[in-house]
Amino acid sequence: MNPRLRQLLALLLLLAGVLLWWRFGRGQPGALPQPWKMLAVVAICSLPPVYRRISAAVDRLRQPSPRALRFATLAVFVLATVFLVAAGFYQERELIPKIHDEYMHLLQVQTLSRGRLWMPPHPAADSFESFHIFVRPVYASIYFPGTALMYLPAAWLGLPYWALPALVAGAGAAMLFRVTAEMIDAVYAALAALLLLSLTQFRYLSLIVLSHSVMLLLGLTLIWAWLRWRRDRALAWAAAVGALGGWAAITRPVDALCYSIPVGVAMLWEMRRMPPKRIAATVGVILAAASPLLALQLALNVGVTGKLVETPYRRYCDLYTPQMTFGFHRFDPTVGPQTELPQRVRYYEKFTVPAAAEHRRDRIWQTWRDKRIPLIVRNALPTGALLVLLPAALLALRGPRWVFVGLGVLFIGFYACFAYLLRHYIVLLAPAVLVGALLGARAIVETFPRARAWTETLACAFIVIFALRAMPRAGRAPKDDPYDFPALIFDHRRLPSLVQTPALVLYRFDPNEVVRYQGSVTDPVHEEPVYNVGVAWPDDAAIVRAHERSAEQNAALFRYYADRQPARRVYLVDRLRAGEAGYRPQFLGTVTELATGAQ
Repeated sequence: MNPRLRQLLALLLLLAGVLLWWRFGRGQPGALPQPWKMLAVVAICSLPPVYRRISAAVDRLRQPSPRALRFATLAVFVLATVFLVAAGFYQERELIPKIHDEYMHLLQVQTLSRGRLWMPPHPAADSFESFHIFVRPVYASIYFPGTALMYLPAAWLGLPYWALPALVAGAGAAMLFRVTAEMIDAVYAALAALLLLSLTQFRYLSLIVLSHSVMLLLGLTLIWAWLRWRRDRALAWAAAVGALGGWAAITRPVDALCYSIPVGVAMLWEMRRMPPKRIAATVGVILAAASPLLALQLALNVGVTGKLVETPYRRYCDLYTPQMTFGFHRFDPTVGPQTELPQRVRYYEKFTVPAAAEHRRDRIWQTWRDKRIPLIVRNALPTGALLVLLPAALLALRGPRWVFVGLGVLFIGFYACFAYLLRHYIVLLAPAVLVGALLGARAIVETFPRARAWTETLACAFIVIFALRAMPRAGRAPKDDPYDFPALIFDHRRLPSLVQTPALVLYRFDPNEVVRYQGSVTDPVHEEPVYNVGVAWPDDAAIVRAHERSAEQNAALFRYYADRQPARRVYLVDRLRAGEAGYRPQFLGTVTELATGAQ
């Protein structure tokens, strides 16, 4: 391209970026430093001794040796992991499982640690019904097993709840560094890792057991394995691509497609000149490496749903969150969940129904314009100001960099068919957005070679400042973990010291109340303590947690334990009072006494 034309196009793309920022990023809280501070940075970076020395340092670090790059990747992993753990403790996060999804993963971890994919139904199943798990026809998590596979060592080694998630997130930051180093250079790779660490939702996910950090690591490692395969078309790297793709597919299938399809298309394009036998061998190795992981999912399907191609997740959605499966559905207000558990009914009415009613084809553009694009900007970038650089990335797209474009397009396309796009989902799109912004900066630097030292110094300085401003610091709100759930804090922190084990704790739920805790109001359906995730089978727990249900259901539960574990002492916890200072559970008697009294 003619240099003058490229410069004009770069300026037009920067203008387009300004318009994007004005529309979607300008209102982001704390997005920009005060104007005088920004002018001070520009003034300092405009001093020739400053930008010349920084530019020279950048040039020295840009292309490290393979050995140095390996050590740098390891250093990013260690530093990122330490930072994420330190940030959690600095913010005084409770570091306990809080949301429903965490509990289903933890239950699946325990089940897999027994060498099983599901357990038989509990005789008192009604008392253990809860969100995102089945209690009939088997006792099992509803989710794909890839996340539980990653966190399985935590159960075997007895690691703290947050330890392995921190390692997984740190490895994800390291893989983003490595991939960006190979696609751009090591300096921009360091900026990419720093930007990822600056994202509130990434830090939030880094200390909890959810599938998103696992998927991010698998997706980025898949891209890295493909980059290694491109060098010499080795079958070993093809096998790595297959295994990682298969693991991703049984972790978060839709997000796995966002990462796998661009890589698959690129591999097919790159194989077009290979001999047919080599193509067949490569494809065969990929499929063979993915097959054991896919077979695990098929076994889980059969064991839980009785059908080879019906996943437990799909069965659960059909039963308990109807009209919320992939695609668009005609909303029927008469359809409801097939459960009588009051918190699940309330959750459906207050959160599922509004989302299902709003998810319509004729509202796609409005939804994305007014809600989802601003949500992506807030959670995929530390500041909306980086949107200014994003359009300019078009000038730097070549070779393997296109894979991030494919990731972004597929993510938006697939999630347009989902009724939900939650904040932490966006972490999986973040690599595409962050690398896009960095490519935009690199394109501007390359387009104006006479001012290269100054523009690159200025770009790097502002990127670092934006990232650091988004880091945790004293007095900054909100915390990375926004959830204050008093019943769960009570359950994990205080309950074990207030009951005598072996114990059976019944939790009382009032569907007409809200929780007031530390000046805030939350809906109690979001905090569900009735899970027994420290074991694969409820009866193995020192403290068995169950619902207080009807007199008949409670009596059946008491009789069951009176026959098998008669020494269990029964306590009642009122969830709405659990956050009160000095609250103690009510002792009701032993299961034997209560079973006798119920006869």
